[in-house]
Amino acid sequence: MREVESPGTRLQQRLLREAAQATLDRIRRDRERAPERVEGMLAFIEKHLFEWKFDVMRLKIGCGERDNSIVTAFKNAVGLSPHAYIVDRRMETAAVLLQNTTLRTAVVGRLVGIRNHRTFGRNFNSWSGYNPSVFRRRAKDADAKWGQVGIESSDYQTFRKAMLGGLDGTEATELIERIASVNELPKVEPAPTPPAHAEGYVVKLPFTQEVFEQIMVKEVWQVLRQKSWDEQREMVRNQIRFTTPALFHFLRERSIPEGRDNREFGVHLAEMALDSLVTIENLGGEILTGLKAQAWVWIGQTRRLALDFPGAEAAFSEAECGLKNELIAPKIRGEFFLFKAACRWWQSRFDEALDLDYHAISIFRPAGNQREMVQALIVRANIYILTGFTADGIRSLREASEVIDEQMDCQLKFAINFNVAAAHISSGAYEDASKLLPVVQNLHHLCGTEGHFNCEWLEGAIRSGLGDLSGAEICLHHAYEGFKERGRMPHAAIAAIDLALVYLRQARSGEGMGLVVSTLPLLEALPRWHHGQICLLKLRAAVNASDLTVQVLERVRAWLERGRIHPGGQVAIERAVRGEPLTRFSP
Repeated sequence: MREVESPGTRLQQRLLREAAQATLDRIRRDRERAPERVEGMLAFIEKHLFEWKFDVMRLKIGCGERDNSIVTAFKNAVGLSPHAYIVDRRMETAAVLLQNTTLRTAVVGRLVGIRNHRTFGRNFNSWSGYNPSVFRRRAKDADAKWGQVGIESSDYQTFRKAMLGGLDGTEATELIERIASVNELPKVEPAPTPPAHAEGYVVKLPFTQEVFEQIMVKEVWQVLRQKSWDEQREMVRNQIRFTTPALFHFLRERSIPEGRDNREFGVHLAEMALDSLVTIENLGGEILTGLKAQAWVWIGQTRRLALDFPGAEAAFSEAECGLKNELIAPKIRGEFFLFKAACRWWQSRFDEALDLDYHAISIFRPAGNQREMVQALIVRANIYILTGFTADGIRSLREASEVIDEQMDCQLKFAINFNVAAAHISSGAYEDASKLLPVVQNLHHLCGTEGHFNCEWLEGAIRSGLGDLSGAEICLHHAYEGFKERGRMPHAAIAAIDLALVYLRQARSGEGMGLVVSTLPLLEALPRWHHGQICLLKLRAAVNASDLTVQVLERVRAWLERGRIHPGGQVAIERAVRGEPLTRFSP
């Protein structure tokens, strides 16, 4: 491991080396199983993981890779994209530093290669479910709760063997009784012996099964992460013997955030969550009708995110059968209406989507489910904007912004206000957008989102609309270059067209034409439905005739903005840029 490029003390560097040992061992194991092309990337990650300027772009350049096929090869080898893999390995090491040292969280972030403490906090929260300070406090509380000795790391390794069938029932029971004897754990009657036909075994515990499985779930997840997808499914179905829904809730809640970098992986996690419930029932546990309905709801949601609309429909149908039980929790019913509404939205079946979304809001509002309420309002707002009712969409977004606060979800608050400002721009209300710009910028700085170039684009578009063309040019140029550098091609295309419009309005038609010509390959690589096809034909004709006009560019921009607002369009664009098939998307 190469030393991080930071002014850390020798003590900090030593603590980092010790904390990173397990992470580096993990990378080496992955290298042993990876094909030669990916092995070189893993070796590069091992060497540079904690350097401040290390990212996927530097990884690709350092390994002599230029095309995006290496990203797919990397995912197939280790189950994560290069970016997600780097973040996960850094967060693993950060967790060890937080648990075993008193270093400030900002110092921990810098040691693992992240200068911005807000970015570190967001990454750690996504990885662990807690911000760094809460994670550290909970770790200390756990030590206090379980007594002075606590659960040693060596015992955790043995726990893993017990849960995965590496110990027989007697050994596992002795281990847990020993752990219980040095910790203050609530005593209960031992768990009943599983029926004779059940494979595997259930350890008889001297404390509640629920407590034990809540302790174990993240440890089991660390084991699962090191396996192939097929091996993960096999272990959840036939080896891991949870008797409470702890593993189900863990996998279900991770399915969407884990699926942001790999949408098929999100589907995989949601389907494994259902497998975990079936395993409980097969072991003679209670029939979990409500949770199985919820599992199918989340499978439908993750399949929708992967643009598998037939698969999503099948999952929602399965969920609907379970929801006929009157005892199903209202929140699960609300999720069903919300996720199915989002599916209809992505399919451009707007009337159906609004009706389903209305049912979701009518459940979430009286129940006080704020986060879900916000999600439903966002769906409604975007449907209104896409169908031309921009004012109604803005009102729904403003209501969502009032429901949620920075402490609940700063990133979501930022996204909501950003989209309100963008909607004002699309409708020509530049003064209203200008008033909201400081709010968006403040939220960006407050929560440390990677929205710097979004703010630059927003400011540039506002300045352009208000007639400050020189200021707009500076902002839009920064946004365009930033989006391109980070591979955010749909956003880069919008920024390029906005910048070309500024050039034309300054009578710099040559520069505008040059920018459009350089952007045409990108535009033609994006998925195009009817309106987009017409826009590009007119743009190509204008370029060939050297007669580029503001009107032509504005039509292209409107098409791109629709693709930005329509989430299915966004994902389709991402896939087109990566060269993946788009047969399942037709807005």
